[in-house]
Amino acid sequence: MNSVPFPVLYGLAGILAGRLLRAVIPLFCPDAAALRIPPEPLACLLFFLCCGVYGPGYYSLLSCAVCSLLLEAALVDSACFLIPDHVPALISLCAVFAGAAGLFPSPAGRLSGCLICGGTLLGLRLLTHGGIGLGDVKLMAACGLFLGPLRSLAALFGAYILAGLWFAPALLRGKADLKTRIPMAPFFCASLVIFLLWGTHLLRWYMALSNIDIPAGL
Repeated sequence: MNSVPFPVLYGLAGILAGRLLRAVIPLFCPDAAALRIPPEPLACLLFFLCCGVYGPGYYSLLSCAVCSLLLEAALVDSACFLIPDHVPALISLCAVFAGAAGLFPSPAGRLSGCLICGGTLLGLRLLTHGGIGLGDVKLMAACGLFLGPLRSLAALFGAYILAGLWFAPALLRGKADLKTRIPMAPFFCASLVIFLLWGTHLLRWYMALSNIDIPAGL
């Protein structure tokens, strides 16, 4: 009998992760709107993509865990304007596991990613007098630790571009203004997933167009 293909196993694991998210999310956000988008098919897709991009292995499993946590953050923040503290904590733990295994990026790259992304948002939070949530700061600092500076910074800028495109029609119609409260985690998470899976290829393509070399270890 043929063995079950790894992408199928990853997809099934994603469904189980989605079921776990369905049980965990109401503990932090009782609003039913947090589960208006079923987490099971999204987690299944994310796990399938992690396997497809990185193949079966340790890094793809860590990437699946990070994607699950990002999905939780996006669903909770979209309904309750909250990012549970365990999300950045567990993403940081995944970064530690990846670093201990000697996986890319380098330890210096991880630390710089954490400081640059977290520091950038913390600075903006201070300048805007709390306009950026502390949960966003912690989330991006943790993701900088996992992704390193280049992919995490690209994801940070990409998230604000996505948010701008999403809310531009509401701004133009006068249904929102610059003081409207925006849950940023869905945009952070969408951009982070893109750069987690394809960030290296996107950056190499961009750097090649600009004749810029990517520093080793970042």
